[in-house]
Amino acid sequence: MKIPRSLATHLMQRALRHEDSPLLALIDGQRLNYIDDTAEWQHKAVEAPAAIRVYNQHPEAQQATEELPAQDGERRIEIFQDTEGVFGLRAYRIEGKLATPVTLEFEEGS
Repeated sequence: MKIPRSLATHLMQRALRHEDSPLLALIDGQRLNYIDDTAEWQHKAVEAPAAIRVYNQHPEAQQATEELPAQDGERRIEIFQDTEGVFGLRAYRIEGKLATPVTLEFEEGS
């Protein structure tokens, strides 16, 4: 999965400021749209199935993601922080009911 490096950087910066709250966004082409309301995010994600669904590990964001019906080929990016303090982005593609990890590549100049 490819996204502009500038979007990835922006996501990481925003995630650092929102560690204790849900962070939900959609990447549609070159546009990064943050959505504060989980119901609105779910609605917009269904309306734009080609958009990449972005969420952090906050329980509300995780629940909003789990409640969405999975679609084959759907793309997701999880903003994570593990117990050792590693912070980053994980990309997944939905195949059937499984979220399969995929390589996240950053495009320059966007």
